[in-house]
Amino acid sequence: MPSTVHEVLVQAVRAAPELVRALLVSAGYVERARQVDAGAAGEAGEAREDRVSLEDAGLPTLVSALTADALVVIRQGDVKLAVVVEVQLEPDESKLYTWPSYQAAARYRHRCPAPVVVICPSERVAAWAAREVSIDGHRSTFGACVFGPKALGGLDVRSGAPEVKWLVAYALRDDEARGPRAFEDATEALAQLPDEVMMGLYCKTLSDALSPAVRAHYEALEMNQQTAPEAEEDPFVTRVLERVRARRAELAAGRAEGKAEGRRARRRARRRARRRARRRARRRARRRRCSSCCAAAVFTCPSRCRRESSRSATPRCSTPGCSPR
Repeated sequence: MPSTVHEVLVQAVRAAPELVRALLVSAGYVERARQVDAGAAGEAGEAREDRVSLEDAGLPTLVSALTADALVVIRQGDVKLAVVVEVQLEPDESKLYTWPSYQAAARYRHRCPAPVVVICPSERVAAWAAREVSIDGHRSTFGACVFGPKALGGLDVRSGAPEVKWLVAYALRDDEARGPRAFEDATEALAQLPDEVMMGLYCKTLSDALSPAVRAHYEALEMNQQTAPEAEEDPFVTRVLERVRARRAELAAGRAEGKAEGRRARRRARRRARRRARRRARRRARRRRCSSCCAAAVFTCPSRCRRESSRSATPRCSTPGCSPR
C-alpha cells in the first residue's frame, strides 16, 4: 500500500503539473522532442498553444488497465508530450515491467512521444531507476527520465506554485547549505494554499523528513503564536504549523483589507460619476433654456444674457452653446 509520503508527493505533482514541464526543460528533453517532431508538425501545419494539463492516469492495455501516479500532457509550440509521472521511494523490480507498458499505452492513446518521468527523493533510488531495461533482449530498450534530489533541488522556484517550492524543499531536506532557505520558502508558500488540511499534511511530511542539521536551524525560531502541542505530536512540527497558520492569517487579513479598500474606491468612483452626471444635466438644461429664450426673443436667461442681447439688433445669448434658432 502506498505510504503517506508517496501520496503527498503524488498530490504535489497533480496540483502543480507545470512542475513536469520545468523538469523536462531543465533536462533538455523538450528541445530534443521539438527537433524530432519538427518535420511532422511542419507537414500538418497545426498551430498549437502552450499548455500543461493533467489527464486521466488510467492507461488501458491489452492485458489489464494500469494506473500511473499522474499523466501530464504538455503542448509547447509544435511539440506535444504525454508525460507519465511516477514517484518512487524504494527500488521495486516490478516497476521495470510496468513503466514500459505505461509508455506504450500513453503513446498509443495520445499519438505523441510519451516519456516516463520518475521522481526519486533519494539518490540511491534515482541511480537504480536510471538504468536501461531491455525489452526484447536485442535492440529495443527502455529508459526513464529520472530526477533525483540534485535535479529537483535545482529548479527555479521564484514563480512556481507552493507545491513546487515544497517539493524542492523536500529534495533538499538533507542539504545543510540550501535546505534551511528552501524550507523557509516552502513554509512561506504553503500559507497561500486554500486547503488547510493539505497545508498541514505538507508541513508535517516536510518537517518529519528534515535532517537534524536543517531542523536545528529552526528550533530557535520565534513563533508568532504559542499554543499547547497536541498529544503525541512532535513539538517542532507543531511550531512549524503554528508559524504557517500565523502567516496564513496575515495573508487573509491583507486580502480582507484589500477588498475593503476596493469597496471604498468603488463607492468613491460611483459618487464622482453621479456628480459628473448632475453637472452634465445642469449644462444641458441651461442650453435648452437659452435656445428657447433666444428663439422667442424673450430673455429669461440671467442678466448678463439680457444685457448683451439688448445691445444687438439680433437677439443673441452669450451663454456657451446658446445660439439663436
